[in-house]
Amino acid sequence: LNEKIGKDVFTYREDIFKNKYARVFSTRRNNVPSKRIKSMMGSSDDDNTSCEAKVYLSKDLRNKIKNSEAFCFDVDSTLSVKEGLNELAYWCNGDDSLVNILTEQAMNGEITFRSALQYRLEYINPSRKDIFDFIDNNLPVLSDNAKRLIDILKQNKKDIHLISGGLHELIIPIAEELNIPEKCIHANRLIFTNEGKYKDFDKKVYVSQENGKSKTIKGLKKTYGYKNVVMIGDGITDLEIKSDKSDIFIGYGGVIVRKVIITDSDWFVYDFNEIAEIFKNSRNK
Repeated sequence: LNEKIGKDVFTYREDIFKNKYARVFSTRRNNVPSKRIKSMMGSSDDDNTSCEAKVYLSKDLRNKIKNSEAFCFDVDSTLSVKEGLNELAYWCNGDDSLVNILTEQAMNGEITFRSALQYRLEYINPSRKDIFDFIDNNLPVLSDNAKRLIDILKQNKKDIHLISGGLHELIIPIAEELNIPEKCIHANRLIFTNEGKYKDFDKKVYVSQENGKSKTIKGLKKTYGYKNVVMIGDGITDLEIKSDKSDIFIGYGGVIVRKVIITDSDWFVYDFNEIAEIFKNSRNK
């Protein structure tokens, strides 16, 4: 496995070892704001002093978000403060350092997501029993105001979908906490042997593939007839949905901040309440 991943993995960002929830900034892309963003880079008067940028919302974009039929959320480091595979790695092996690095590289677009998924699962090697034991002993920890936003979106008759590169089984408890039906989870599924040992992951699932979240949203639009979809997330795999200009990507930095997401998102928020405010005058209409 070490030979597959390559030597560079082990020299990648020493700070990942030191702080599991470090705010990491990608330096692989030029820090030039996208033309699609209305932004002001610099100081902020907000209480959150860690804000390196403040992105303001245009009236047109506000209306487009407000009128979108469906809202799709990433899960790890977005709705949840945890990274599910990282936590599972520590549970199974007592060490999550390598998995942390691979997760961060995938979220910054430095290696393909499928490669990162394969390497992480080979390292974790979770049995079916490991998965069940992990779920029984690790309660979901939601990001601040995540449940409030989901509830407000439901009140405004918006469809909610969870689109994650994580594991379906690990997302079910988070969906239950948010009162989201399991059919609205779009995530990776594991394949086990008859003895319950890890064998592989289902490569037919869209989110395991290149541009998997974009493919998932295209499938949802075909199934449900959505014209406009909002995707909310923290990583490069969420950003890929902008290939369809009718959709909107909101970058979320409440857990981890990535500069590429600030730069290329249509709107960037540090708190879900910022999104909820869009609907404050339209609830129950």
